[in-house]
Amino acid sequence: MNLLQRRPSLRWIAPLLTLGLVVTAPGVVQRVASADPGLEPRTAEQLLADLAGAEPRALSGTVTQTMNLGLPSLPDLGQGTGGDPLSMLTGTHTWRVWTDAKQSFRIAKVQGHQEMTLVHNPTDSWLWDSATREAVHVSHRGAKGSRREVPVPEAPTPETIAKRVLAAVEPSTVVTTEASTTVAGRPAHQLVLSPTSANTKIGQIKLAIDHTTKLPLRVLITARGASAPAVTVGYTSLTLGTPDPKLFRFTPGKRVTVTEADNLPMPGMPTPAQRYHKDVTIVGQDWERVLVVTTGSPVPTDDAAVTELLGQFPVVSGDWGRGHLVNTALVSILITDDGRMAVGAVQPSLLYAALT
Repeated sequence: MNLLQRRPSLRWIAPLLTLGLVVTAPGVVQRVASADPGLEPRTAEQLLADLAGAEPRALSGTVTQTMNLGLPSLPDLGQGTGGDPLSMLTGTHTWRVWTDAKQSFRIAKVQGHQEMTLVHNPTDSWLWDSATREAVHVSHRGAKGSRREVPVPEAPTPETIAKRVLAAVEPSTVVTTEASTTVAGRPAHQLVLSPTSANTKIGQIKLAIDHTTKLPLRVLITARGASAPAVTVGYTSLTLGTPDPKLFRFTPGKRVTVTEADNLPMPGMPTPAQRYHKDVTIVGQDWERVLVVTTGSPVPTDDAAVTELLGQFPVVSGDWGRGHLVNTALVSILITDDGRMAVGAVQPSLLYAALT
């Protein structure tokens, strides 16, 4: 049983990871150095067209995600591989991904010799935690053999993040280019997006785009006024070609506890906000967008883990009410006592306004 099932009062905390932090080591300045492959320059317009026209590719690879948001030390709220959603807020995390570029994929969050794995194919979805030897199974078969649509998480890959970033390109962004680079051994062009809004915390987003496939290979997100990226998500290895079809199937072994479910509980992997909440709205536009979530219940102050977590952050109040403010280098998160959350890559004042 994963953390969100064992501790229902923590269910509303999961969006701190999935809503806004993946736009996606404290005290460590990470500098990305890559060899210049000497590619022929391409204009910003050409690179935008490359991204828009890129076709999905069958591939397998390893993705590394590094979070340097400047958060304080957070309590350990869970067990098992990826069982603690707060673990995704800091440090470095490794993911392995496989896709046939059609209907099947596999995502594995690796932690030492253990991993949490999502396997998705046209008929089934499985979530497997090797640390606890527990699996959650969701069948896509509906009544009388019909196919049931099941929401599944997106892998935190450069492609996923690039799609979200490019949706905010116009009209509030300056788009430029930088010298070519090398990512996962592959030559890549670099597209640089600089928001013009003074209210966003994002100073720059840099996309490394594969010279051959036009797929995003790496995303660097830098806070306004900073020189080193606060979020880095990129391939460290990449192999093109269809993976072994066996990877897209899962057969539980002996002594594995299997739970049948309608949806997959996914702490530590990006999931649709609507899975956890009654009401989700967007306030504002482009880089100033704020996601407002209504959980339908007040903050569970009788839970020691929740109290310990919120105690890390200052209390704020205003016309909108009272709550706790998580103010990171890239993202502001406001958790109100009455059970609302406002999340955005913006200054806290925009969160207050969104709730008023």
